[in-house]
Amino acid sequence: MRTLTLCFLLMAFSYLYSQDTNSTDSSKTNPLQEGAWAVQFQISNNFTLQSFGGANISLKRHFTPNSAVRLSVSISGRSTRINDDQYKDDFNSVVIDGISNDDIFSINLNPQYLFYFNPNKNPVVYFGIGPYVNYQTNTTDQQSNSYDTLYTSSKTNRVSDQFSIGIKGVFGIEIFLNDFLSIHSEYTSSAYYNYRKSSNIYSTQPIQKRIQEYDAIYFEGNGVLFGLSVYF
Repeated sequence: MRTLTLCFLLMAFSYLYSQDTNSTDSSKTNPLQEGAWAVQFQISNNFTLQSFGGANISLKRHFTPNSAVRLSVSISGRSTRINDDQYKDDFNSVVIDGISNDDIFSINLNPQYLFYFNPNKNPVVYFGIGPYVNYQTNTTDQQSNSYDTLYTSSKTNRVSDQFSIGIKGVFGIEIFLNDFLSIHSEYTSSAYYNYRKSSNIYSTQPIQKRIQEYDAIYFEGNGVLFGLSVYF
């Protein structure tokens, strides 16, 4: 519902703003000039700003008023360590102690070529296309020691790696509020190949190892993004 509301407000504002600019100053220029740069942010459902399309940074540079290149880069990671001790109530002694380490790293790259149909108008319509690359790795180590009637120990190592490569396309509309600020709405879709491999090693006797491999081809519509661009 919030997404539909944003879409309606943006279309209504686009119409009203274009009527106002056309009736008052049809020669008004926008910042789509050769050498212009822009930093882009995403407008979320609660009208707050966040990284555009999930990217840590999204930069755009215009080579001509009609053409630009946008680079979106996202890097994320997490390292977690958990201690899990279980006790007997009667003697308050440790029955099981467990340690778990979980490490995740991910990187996304999405350069796009953007073409603007009507760079001297306001609003402007554009489309774009470019390669999409993603790599993610996840490593989990777990160790559990039991001191109940018999001492037992077990270890588990899980490693998962996945890689995606494909293309992303975009079709959007951009409304200029002044010579350095704009809002835009764009629909994105993608087609990509995904490969994933996971291995699990269990320290039982004998040691057990399980390896799984998975690959697939995806065609997806990624929905509508609402953004804010700051030109400089």
